[in-house]
Amino acid sequence: MNVPSNVKSAVKNLLSNSVRCVNIGVKSEKGIPKKLKDKHWIYFHEPQFSFYRAGVYSNVNAANVPKNCYSFYVEFSSLNEKYKNIENLLDDFKNLGFIRKADKITTVNIIDIPYAYVIFDSKRKKSIQIIKEFLKEHGIFSIGRYGAWEYSFIEKNMTDAKTLATILSKERFV
Repeated sequence: MNVPSNVKSAVKNLLSNSVRCVNIGVKSEKGIPKKLKDKHWIYFHEPQFSFYRAGVYSNVNAANVPKNCYSFYVEFSSLNEKYKNIENLLDDFKNLGFIRKADKITTVNIIDIPYAYVIFDSKRKKSIQIIKEFLKEHGIFSIGRYGAWEYSFIEKNMTDAKTLATILSKERFV
């Protein structure tokens, strides 16, 4: 398929942010630290922290971890150089009291997520319109976070898919 230059340019206008997610498993005879108890996620706005969110898997579902263990994740921009060495991140979490001296880190898993969050800027709306019109002319319907280049969640994706299926089934039987 030959893609016109205006569509190629529109694609290049779409921006996103990459994210690094660090998953941490901890064994602790004392259980989860008080600061993390009953928290599902915590946002960090303070300038001394380069990460912006931590979530506690084991508080969402205690069956996710073995006995005397807890687990959480940390998210930050993958462009952030401070945490290339994960020891710096672990030190920050020890200083915050999220990991105690007697606790044992059992697992560290790093996941780099390119294109994690779409960026809404002044070029996005027009670019999406150009791309979708071209795709529709070729019988391609693009939905979802990356298909529609929007911040979406599972419920919206399911609704969009159901709506598209309804539209396509009506067109097919007309």
